[in-house]
Amino acid sequence: MIVIAAVVAAVSVAAGYLLVALTAAVLVVLVAPFRELTVTVDQHELRVDFSGPYWRPIRVRRSEILNPSAVDIRPLRHGGWGYRGSLTIFRRLAVILRGGPALRVDIASGGWLFVTVEDPESAVAELQTTA
Repeated sequence: MIVIAAVVAAVSVAAGYLLVALTAAVLVVLVAPFRELTVTVDQHELRVDFSGPYWRPIRVRRSEILNPSAVDIRPLRHGGWGYRGSLTIFRRLAVILRGGPALRVDIASGGWLFVTVEDPESAVAELQTTA
């Protein structure tokens, strides 16, 4: 997707379609952080890092995590693909890059977090161990 948008931007500039080029360039900037997510669990927190340098990681302290579980995500049932919601404002956040396996954690403040990952069972096992 990013490569296609970059090619469209370059061809559009060469052809003189600056609005199309600008739109494609904005798409590259907005989509780039989502090409890869890294989810890590350590003794202090669950952390979701984006590939772009301008997106702050999502951090949830382990003491706030309740009921970690592996779930099967269907994007259209959770508002679509992408970054949906806010832990700060709505206390609910879904980071969905594709359908399939995902990590779900309930948060002590009453919210929840979904993140699509390849192996949610490993993260669940790690979160269920005592720190």
